[in-house]
Amino acid sequence: MALDDAMMRIVISTDNHLGYLEKDPVRGDDSFAAFEEVFSVAKRHNADMIVFAGDMFNDNRPSRRTMYQSLSLFKKYCCGDSTVYIANEGDTSETLKTNGGRPNFLDPYLSISLPVYTIHGNHDDPSREGGTGDALSAMDIVAASNLVNYFGKADTVDNIEITPLLISKNGVHVALYGLGAIRDERLNRMWSQDKVKFVRPPEEKGNEKYVSIFVVHQNRDYGRGIKNCIHESMIPQWMDLVIWGNEHECIPVAQESLLGNFYIYQPGSSVATSLVEGESLSKPKNIGILSVREGRRFKLSYVPYTQIRPFLYDDVNLETKHLDPTDAKIEEKIKNLLTQKAQEMIKEAREHSASITKAADELELKYRIKNPNQVSLTYSLTHSPYLLTHSLTHLTFSPYLLTHTYSGVDPHKSRARGVPDDQPAPLWLAIRW
Repeated sequence: MALDDAMMRIVISTDNHLGYLEKDPVRGDDSFAAFEEVFSVAKRHNADMIVFAGDMFNDNRPSRRTMYQSLSLFKKYCCGDSTVYIANEGDTSETLKTNGGRPNFLDPYLSISLPVYTIHGNHDDPSREGGTGDALSAMDIVAASNLVNYFGKADTVDNIEITPLLISKNGVHVALYGLGAIRDERLNRMWSQDKVKFVRPPEEKGNEKYVSIFVVHQNRDYGRGIKNCIHESMIPQWMDLVIWGNEHECIPVAQESLLGNFYIYQPGSSVATSLVEGESLSKPKNIGILSVREGRRFKLSYVPYTQIRPFLYDDVNLETKHLDPTDAKIEEKIKNLLTQKAQEMIKEAREHSASITKAADELELKYRIKNPNQVSLTYSLTHSPYLLTHSLTHLTFSPYLLTHTYSGVDPHKSRARGVPDDQPAPLWLAIRW
């Protein structure tokens, strides 16, 4: 439960992708296991609220199973008779329109003990049924039940005015700005044309009391094209902290912006949805905890996820192995080398997975990683995957889940062949050459 003191504790998560691979018999609950751990961490660390930065759902029309499991977790962790010590200041009739114009913990017909604030992402963005009526997302449904506070939804795409939610607790003040996902090219153009405005809270210059936090779900400037992202220079320089969703690699520290006027925190996803290094064990996934004190002081810490299926990424450059292409046994040598590398990676991943079940038992989680020994690997190599497919069959690998990503092709767009119904879910192996 939250504490009645002069510190506001905010747990931060993003890109939970609830429902990802929900039909997979082994990995179907992976997204829910990590999602439930966020709530468990919030309870253990006496959080005043949780902020999600978009893509809570993997689809803007989640299945009934996904909605049922999600709402059950909100009810389990967010409802109760514990006191909520934060308060919303000012008019919230527009910023929390889906919630009836007020935060859910003020609903006289519902007992909320842990408030959740969220924006939508590009996976669960609003859409219209048949092209008519209001544009609705899965977040609108959850917010209509008053289990979350949904903000940052732009009603128009001509001009956007972002008004903050003013949240306070015992002398600590936060101005929480949010903007749900909009197509990057369009938002980039609007920002360049000065059609994105931020409304600042009324306070005396030089005597500011609000820590300004901006929650956004867009591409960062990581070389995807100058117009296919939001640049740090576009964000108001008076902002204190930007919580940046959409990017799945976790960066567990608050980075200074390029101009050095504010900080950026990139929480990363809570479940690996793509076979890239940024989602592997070399980039550990964490849950952020922001502590805000009086005097506009704040500190970011983190807690590592335990309910994450081990996923290893490594490079294998056969050109450095001094193999003779004219050797009559070249294929056998390549197979032996790659098999040995796979065995080493499997051993490393399974050593990491040994703690997953123990952690789930200690945290008393309903959802947990099933069969954590079934880990994920990704190779980057310079030889045809055909040989590797046949050389690893004796390790109970199935060639049906081999993903062939060719040079120059985005691994997000690669295809994996389906697993036959009469075979168990195999080890997930991706090969890039």
